[in-house]
Amino acid sequence: MGIDLEYFEVEINGRIHPVPKYEFSPYEKSLGKEGYRIMIWDSNIDAAKQVIIEHGIKHIEVSTSDLNFLHDPVFNELEGVYIFGQISDLLPLERINSLNYLDLRCGKMGIIDFKAFPNLRHLNCEYSKKYKNLASLSKLERLMLTGYTGATLEEFVNFHDLNELHLNFANCEVLYGLQSLTKLQKLTLDECKKLVTLNGIGDNKSLSELVISDCRNLKDFSTIDKLNPNCEVILNGKNFNSGQVANTEPIEILVNALNEIGCEEQLISEIKMVIEALKNNVKDNDWKAELKICILKLNKISDQYDAIYTKEREEIISAIQHILVDYSTTEVEKLIDKYRNW
Repeated sequence: MGIDLEYFEVEINGRIHPVPKYEFSPYEKSLGKEGYRIMIWDSNIDAAKQVIIEHGIKHIEVSTSDLNFLHDPVFNELEGVYIFGQISDLLPLERINSLNYLDLRCGKMGIIDFKAFPNLRHLNCEYSKKYKNLASLSKLERLMLTGYTGATLEEFVNFHDLNELHLNFANCEVLYGLQSLTKLQKLTLDECKKLVTLNGIGDNKSLSELVISDCRNLKDFSTIDKLNPNCEVILNGKNFNSGQVANTEPIEILVNALNEIGCEEQLISEIKMVIEALKNNVKDNDWKAELKICILKLNKISDQYDAIYTKEREEIISAIQHILVDYSTTEVEKLIDKYRNW
C-alpha cells in the first residue's frame, strides 16, 4: 500500500547496502526542494555518506539512535534535515549552518541554539524551552510550531519574511506579535485553547487564509473586519462569513491529498462511496462504521510514511473534519487526533 520505495544501492566490502530515496511531492517542490531525500538509520550511515558524495544529496531523513555521525564533513552542506524518533543530543546539528529546512519530530529532548541556522527558511518542531534563540530566525518563511507556551506571540516580531504560520496546541491568549508580519499569507490556529481574541493580527492586508479549529475559548472575532476583504476565514470547517461549508469540496481535497501520498485507488474509491452516501443524507450508523473502517485503513499509510507529507496530512485532517461535521462521534474524533499527531 502507498508509495513503492526506491533505493540507491551502495557496495561496501562486497555487500550491497540499500539507501531509501524519496522524490519530493509537488508541494515540497513548490517550497524549493530539489533532488531526493534519503533515509538514514544506524546500519546504513556509511552507505548514505557515499550516496551524498556521488549524487549531491542535500536532504536527509534521520531515524538513528544519535546524531554523532553529523560531525563528518560530508554532511556540512546539507539543506534539509528531518529527524524522527527519540534523540537526546541535538548539538551535532549546529554544525550544519547551511540548513534551509529543519523538521524536529523528536519530542522535547535536547538543547539546540537556532542561531546556528542563519539561513533557515522552514521549521517544523514541538516547542521546548531547551530550544534557544527562536527569535533569531529572521529568514523564516514557514513555521509549524506545536505547544508554544508564550501568552503572546511577541517573540515572532522579527519573522518579517514569514508567509505561513501553523500554531498547534499553543497557550497564547492573544496574537500580539503578528501585526508586523506584513508578508504573512496563511495562518492556522489549531486547538489553541487559551486563545480568547484575534487581537494582534492587526489590519494585515496580505493575509489570504485564516483557518481556526477547536479554539474553544475564542469569542472575539472583531479583528476579522480589518483584514483583507478577500481573506478566506474558515472556522471549524465552515466559512466564517457565510456559515456554509468552505467552497472547495472536502471530498475533492481528501482525494487529492490521498493521491499525493500514493494511496491505492481501491481505497480512494471506497472512501468516496462512503462520503457520497453521507452527502446524500444517508444517516444510517452502518455508513459511520464504514467510514471509520476507511480511516483505519488510512492509518496504515500514516504508520508507513510517518509525517513525510506535511501538507497532505493537514488536508486529510481538514477534509475529514468537514465531512464529519454532522456525523462526528467520539471514536471518529480519536481517529482524527491520530492524524493530527502523525
